[in-house]
Amino acid sequence: MPRIQKSLLIVSGILLLLILSSCFIPENFTTKVQVRKNGDFIFIYNGNLAFAPALSAIKEGSISKKDEKSLKDWVTELKKDPDFKAVRYIGDGRYKVTVEHTGKAGEKYHFISKDMKIFSIESQPDRTLKISAFELTEKDLSQLQAIDAKVSGNLNVSVEKGVQIVKHNADIQPKTFNPYGDYQWDIKKPGQAPLIILKP
Repeated sequence: MPRIQKSLLIVSGILLLLILSSCFIPENFTTKVQVRKNGDFIFIYNGNLAFAPALSAIKEGSISKKDEKSLKDWVTELKKDPDFKAVRYIGDGRYKVTVEHTGKAGEKYHFISKDMKIFSIESQPDRTLKISAFELTEKDLSQLQAIDAKVSGNLNVSVEKGVQIVKHNADIQPKTFNPYGDYQWDIKKPGQAPLIILKP
């Protein structure tokens, strides 16, 4: 985590619920999950990650040049994760990233981490695969807007022929006669957390 003055680490409860220890907020993103019939999957995130304490500091006008340099320097730390294929600091506490992870059947994967489950791919005891994302409420949105955070993006889950769809709440789904396509969610306003349960 960038070394920003201690006072900046005091953020609202909702931010802690959303982003926990990492303090990152997803912005302007496209997330794709491809599921194979053998249970393997590919996760791809293209978009911004905003560092919440920095947004709060910028809003209060209290961020320093030293803080800004720390934020830039943290690009190196993010790149140490092999899933982060590209990382660029774009200013105002935000990073432009491309993340790609290839998972095997039975593996659990959480983006950004198991403590910060913005997106989750989890094998269940009944051998199904649960793919889910964070939930945004009216209160969440109001508090995020207070620090000029712009949560907006989409989730696209594509399944290979032979994968059974057990349950989903997608905004857009394939035609009834062809369930082996893309299931899509628009994530930018309060609503039910995206969820799809599959059986490879």
